Amino acid sequence: LAEWFYVPVYAACVILPVYDYVGPGPFAEGYPMRPVTAMRLYVDALESVRAAHPHWNASGGTDHLFLFPHDEGACWAPREIAISATLLSHWGRTDAHPDSSSRYMADVWTRDH
Repeated sequence: LAEWFYVPVYAACVILPVYDYVGPGPFAEGYPMRPVTAMRLYVDALESVRAAHPHWNASGGTDHLFLFPHDEGACWAPREIAISATLLSHWGRTDAHPDSSSRYMADVWTRDH
């Protein structure tokens, strides 16, 4: 039995798309902000793991690894993943109350649209 289970989700292409274009997907309906779309992708992956494999349910996710390779790191990790899984990131904001500092204006939630 494995000691760790890597969940192969790579949402960096949703967070930082090539030429600022992300094609439509069923997980993106109704959510204009790319971080929200990416986090829905992580939740979909978690639901698939829970349904198809017994390992998450057996450990509560404590032996699962999720990669968050984009600039915001794991600060956008969905609660159901963040509370038990190990989150791998090269960088991440640890501010208690982070502000929106994205250069992609559609993701800046602190300004009026």
